[in-house]
Amino acid sequence: MFAAFFVTPFALAEYMTSTNYKVQSDSLNLGGMNSNSSNYIAQDTLGEVGTGEDLFSTNYKSCVGFQCFAGMPSLTFSIGAGYTTPGVSGDPIPLGGLSPAAVKTSDGSTVKSVFITASSPARGGTVIQVRGDANAGLYSAIAASSIDAATSPQTLAAGTEGYGICVFSATNLTGAAPFNGSCTKTTGHAVGKILSTNQTILSAPDYFDIGAAEILVKAAISSTTPGASDYTETLTFRMTSTF
Repeated sequence: MFAAFFVTPFALAEYMTSTNYKVQSDSLNLGGMNSNSSNYIAQDTLGEVGTGEDLFSTNYKSCVGFQCFAGMPSLTFSIGAGYTTPGVSGDPIPLGGLSPAAVKTSDGSTVKSVFITASSPARGGTVIQVRGDANAGLYSAIAASSIDAATSPQTLAAGTEGYGICVFSATNLTGAAPFNGSCTKTTGHAVGKILSTNQTILSAPDYFDIGAAEILVKAAISSTTPGASDYTETLTFRMTSTF
């Protein structure tokens, strides 16, 4: 029995661009300059209107003005598949042959992982979500059968059918339930069930830079799982930031 799945990213970000430039943010003011002496270095902005830090209400958080966004990260989001970060965008992740004797898992050498890198200037937080296709789990058209997690989260075990993903590591991002259980490349096989609707897998409460995560793919079959060579699933990841 063989299985594979495919990963697609989804993100939106708009900048002012032309053939020769890209402006990620702009500010209307009277001027400014870099100042320095033997004791200090300063970056000045003159004549801005309506600026301020830590502006907020029930529905938003904001920092307004050139000095706020000058050092803020850009909105970026990328996904790759591979044995080491950052992986290759658009690469499939073949799980290879599945056996009732063992759980097949991303392991850094024979089965690839999903690698996510991201950054966001949004003060209202960011979520990264995942969804599967319309089929329930790894689906085989040949066998007219699916391999899927029975519960969510589910700890996969050899000989018991199941499939899902989990957060192995995260930097400047936090894994979300049900994907944040015991997740290793050897014996930690707690996975979240993948639905056809969006579920949050990673989040950040505020702006962040150099966010990264490694997501493991895991599957197990029973002795009665129909054999076929076309078990597949397509996952779509999307990032949403609140400004």
